[in-house]
Amino acid sequence: MKNGNHVVLGSRMMLKKQALEGGMPLYKFFGNIFLTWLQNILSREKLYEFHTGYRAYRTDLLKNIPFELNADDFHFDTEILLQAFHFNAKIEEIQIPTFYGSEICRVNGIKYALDVVKATYLYRLQKFGVYVTLQYPRSANLVYEDKTTDPHSTHSMALRYISSKKNVHNILDIGCGPGHLAKKIDKQDIAVTGIDFFKPHHESAFADFYHRDLNDLEKAWPTEDTEFDLILMLDVLEHLDDPENFLLSLRHSISQKNNPTLLLSVPNVAFILIRLNLLMGRFNYADRGILDISHKRFFTKKNLKKILSETGCEVISLQGVGVPFQSLSNNMIFRLAGRISHYLALLWPSMFAFQFFCEISVKTTTRQILIKAKMYNEFSE
Repeated sequence: MKNGNHVVLGSRMMLKKQALEGGMPLYKFFGNIFLTWLQNILSREKLYEFHTGYRAYRTDLLKNIPFELNADDFHFDTEILLQAFHFNAKIEEIQIPTFYGSEICRVNGIKYALDVVKATYLYRLQKFGVYVTLQYPRSANLVYEDKTTDPHSTHSMALRYISSKKNVHNILDIGCGPGHLAKKIDKQDIAVTGIDFFKPHHESAFADFYHRDLNDLEKAWPTEDTEFDLILMLDVLEHLDDPENFLLSLRHSISQKNNPTLLLSVPNVAFILIRLNLLMGRFNYADRGILDISHKRFFTKKNLKKILSETGCEVISLQGVGVPFQSLSNNMIFRLAGRISHYLALLWPSMFAFQFFCEISVKTTTRQILIKAKMYNEFSE
């Protein structure tokens, strides 16, 4: 195809007057306009027409799109377009003439309309990260966005905590992800060391970065003797094979004189919507959120405190965090929903908290006591 297009659509609706002159029935004309308008809103695209049958696809795009998983019905055409959007395909629309002959239309209009709206709505949910289907693979790589835009998110709470402490100069960010948080911290003249399995987008925001598999506890920690004032573990524990041994390993890896404070956040599987869904027999995984499909462990307020206590971590404070609505959109409705969710999470964390945010003091180990004793003896001599 010319101009590197992956999809070319022949649209009858670029010049709507010609569609009517070509014999398009009024119910199809207005139905096409309404459905395309609604689908553009849901998909955040700007097509003139979703419902044309005149299409050309590049073969290399079709090799990557799992179209065999699509419906065996007329809304197959919508689903393959949504898959093209998901793969960032370049799409061009060209004006074509409209001609309606005497052929019989066998499409059930109402069923078709409901099917295309449902398909586009589920696509939007997956892009938000609250739904998962194999039709749009690898969506999880696209949802780890900057959460500091939401004032009630755990990342914003961590930033406020750091800003309030004058004695924080070196931070270890475990599971640092793309580095959005480190980029904001870096502006405060604080050195951030990152650890993650994936290379961060904002690598320049880190004083050091270590490529580590956090499930390999023998090689998880930096080998240098850098002393950290604060350790961040935001949205990490739930992804690990063995959270208890991970916390124990972290605790025993600390060889510095004074223990750093640990900020930790985990999702709350006892959140009210999860409870209601279970009551209705539903347990739907998603690309992010509490039921993120990559989560290996689930936590409630009670069992989180039990795990922390058993691994030598003293909880200084535990706060409920509301649903991060403003990470999805910053319009007035989402801001209001975020505030309501924030106050409900503070009022009844075990029921209304989407996540828990903890400030933790790590107990001193025998190893550290011996290190301090050795330093004292050397100083005395």
